[in-house]
Amino acid sequence: MKRYLTLLTLILASQIANAQGPFGGGDGTESNPYLITTKEHLEELADSVNRTPLIAPYNYTRYKYFNLMNNITNPPQKTIGLSVLVRCFDGVFDGNGYKITLDMQLFDYAGDSAVIKNLNVDGVVYKGVQAGGIVSYNEGLIYNCNSYVSVSTFSTGGGIAGNNRGRIIFCANYGTITGIQNIGGIAGANINHISNSTNQGEISADSIAGGIAGHINSANGYIGYCLNIGTVKSSGNRIGGIAGANTNPSRPTITNSINAGYVKGDNNIGGIVGADVQTQKAIIVNCININVVEGNGNVGAIVGTPNPNVTNCHYDKQFCIHKGVSGADVSGVYGHLTRNMVGRKLASLLGDNDWTYVEGATLIQSLYPQLKVLDHTDASKVGASPIYLYDGIKD
Repeated sequence: MKRYLTLLTLILASQIANAQGPFGGGDGTESNPYLITTKEHLEELADSVNRTPLIAPYNYTRYKYFNLMNNITNPPQKTIGLSVLVRCFDGVFDGNGYKITLDMQLFDYAGDSAVIKNLNVDGVVYKGVQAGGIVSYNEGLIYNCNSYVSVSTFSTGGGIAGNNRGRIIFCANYGTITGIQNIGGIAGANINHISNSTNQGEISADSIAGGIAGHINSANGYIGYCLNIGTVKSSGNRIGGIAGANTNPSRPTITNSINAGYVKGDNNIGGIVGADVQTQKAIIVNCININVVEGNGNVGAIVGTPNPNVTNCHYDKQFCIHKGVSGADVSGVYGHLTRNMVGRKLASLLGDNDWTYVEGATLIQSLYPQLKVLDHTDASKVGASPIYLYDGIKD
């Protein structure tokens, strides 16, 4: 009899455990998502994705929903996703504004159905190639996420994603990003879309580095409505306040973006783009640079390399002694004194659809033009400095 009761107890305990389901609860639907409350739940998610077989079911997380329910300060020891095909995260992960502390990559591969949103991350990530504060390789949507992670890699590292082939929207990086090449505040390499995002972290690389993206290397590569206020520095080539290098062959690549960070390198150094190899299309439109750009060869307040097609771009010539494109002002590039850039001074050129203007009683109280989509962030409030690095320059 005692033996029978023991067996019955074990059966009931197993049934209760199965009824509770995986993770911290939920059934993975949009109305009842799986709940992530511990680092063990994150590791359980990693196991679920990484052991997905090469045959059906195609992907355990595809179209499944996961909600983070609190901060996780004990770093998980497993990376979610192993490959870009079947063993990738392909569900919806909602961070709910909570933070995960890391000492290794959180998501390695995010598939084309993946959505990672409302997530904050902190800590460190060290990885040989393709390292990001949130994901190594992104084909999905990363939305409204913030990274405070220090990322270090040999090639293709970014504050949000290492290699971005999807969309990154309304994200911000505050961490230091370092590497050899293709290093960016938001993505190391951008092959698709980055918009409405900011970088405040320091970017350091041997070559090909940018405040938002290290390299734009696709016909679909686009950066729009972004702001960099972090330092971008290198001893090498192709360094830019927004992107280090652009090889997009077909359409406007960088639009309505601001660099307010110090940019320094050796050759092909630009306030917006360091090296641009495309001259047939308007690839830089409605952009502003308001900080110092330094280098030894091919240096420009907007673009380092000569002869790009630039439209309606502006720079503060009291900060940038180098003129707009490879040391010369060309059609579509305009240098201004500080007092002629703040307040509404550029409103007739930039318009009111995408930009806002703050006119103060004094020069210091006035602000440079602001991007409307970033009005809710502190980083958007870029004011005029009372220090004139190159005073005495005439209109």
